[in-house]
Amino acid sequence: MLKFLPVARLAVPIALMPLGAFAQSAKPAQLPASSAAPALEYRSVLEGYKRFDDVKVQPWKDSNATVGQVGGWRAYAKEAQDSPASAPPAPGQAKP
Repeated sequence: MLKFLPVARLAVPIALMPLGAFAQSAKPAQLPASSAAPALEYRSVLEGYKRFDDVKVQPWKDSNATVGQVGGWRAYAKEAQDSPASAPPAPGQAKP
């Protein structure tokens, strides 16, 4: 029984190969000669390209002063905590 198994592994695929010929269509479908191909139009992928412009950055001392006036990192942490995105899920809704 065990000696037959390797032969069967080769024999079955070889026996099924001719069946692939039946999956082929007899003749490809032909379009009528009067039908014209639709007009092609070219659209470049770079059509909507916007050139990178350097953004003027304020000095870091001014940025730090602005953060200090707002309330520092604690103000940003409180803002993130109060946002609805971090609210707990409603009952019956699983968190992904």
